[in-house]
Amino acid sequence: MFRPKNTIALALSLIGLASLGLSGLSACSSTTTPPIGTGGTPASGGTVGSGGASGGTASGGTSSGGTSSGGTASGGTSSGGAATGGAASGGAASGGAGTGGAGTGGSGGGATAAFELTIDGIAAVDNDDCDAGAEAACPLFPQRNVSTFIQGENISPAMSWPEGPVGTLSYAVILHDLTATNAHWALWDIPAGTLELPEGLPTGATVTTPFTAKQAGIQGGYFGSGACGNVYEFKLYALDTATLDVASNAMTADVIAALEAASALDSSFVRVQSREYCE
Repeated sequence: MFRPKNTIALALSLIGLASLGLSGLSACSSTTTPPIGTGGTPASGGTVGSGGASGGTASGGTSSGGTSSGGTASGGTSSGGAATGGAASGGAASGGAGTGGAGTGGSGGGATAAFELTIDGIAAVDNDDCDAGAEAACPLFPQRNVSTFIQGENISPAMSWPEGPVGTLSYAVILHDLTATNAHWALWDIPAGTLELPEGLPTGATVTTPFTAKQAGIQGGYFGSGACGNVYEFKLYALDTATLDVASNAMTADVIAALEAASALDSSFVRVQSREYCE
């Protein structure tokens, strides 16, 4: 009776162990299968292949990432294209030689100012519409610069001008009464480096301050308008000689004649009328 009981118990134990083994095998099998299936996602999620084609050379390569606008700096090889900001938009047409190149530089670079006489207090230059018989077109001769004959101060006005043409060796200035054809003042052999005259030049045959030049005038120097209503002309000459060929004691009219006969490199004038100063 003892042996059969043990045999039955042993059989039952073996059956339990077998059951547990089958259960563990089943559990192990069910937990292992999903990782194998899921781990294969590199095949379906390996968008490196499809993403490489769309973001690679074809889409953002040379055709899409131009050198001009986006170029390597803007969107790398994949982003800004030649169509968007390439030669058409930011290339030679827009930012190249046309806009910021030689065209722009040429318009502002190396331009030379026109050779024009500027006289303080007179807003005119090369105004040939002012003439005898057309006095209404003439600016007013500043009272400070007309002679004491018509209640002025007879002070020579301040003048300036740009550098003369290449080859200029001296300048000359005259004041001429166009109405009465009288020569009022001449200043010549002004050094080429002098581009302005101060107000109130001294009288005398030779000017020594602030530069050296020769001078002639009705009273030995500047002499402004002496007749109301007359038209006067200040005229500047750029000469190719350092010394005008006239006598040192030449009369004003002789100097003006020599200047008119000289082959001046350039000239400029300002015409004015004296009026409103007569009693």
